[in-house]
Amino acid sequence: MKGIPEFEREIVTSVWGYGSQLGALTDAVLELATAMKVDETNLEAVQKLREKHQDTEVAKRRAATALRARIAELEARLETLTETE
Repeated sequence: MKGIPEFEREIVTSVWGYGSQLGALTDAVLELATAMKVDETNLEAVQKLREKHQDTEVAKRRAATALRARIAELEARLETLTETE
């Protein structure tokens, strides 16, 4: 069954974006693997998913740090602009 673009666009923009969907699925698979005591040395896919999940979390923290720095920079510039008015 093919999706309906209008519905998909509404869901992705206002309900659950692709990143959120993928994150929830990743978390669920990793939790199930842990609960089932999957031996990651024998199941390469779980090991790879766990590694990529960790890489994603690191990238998100790095992006958040950069965004906070950019916000601080913009706030300082705004303060300078409002002082000169």
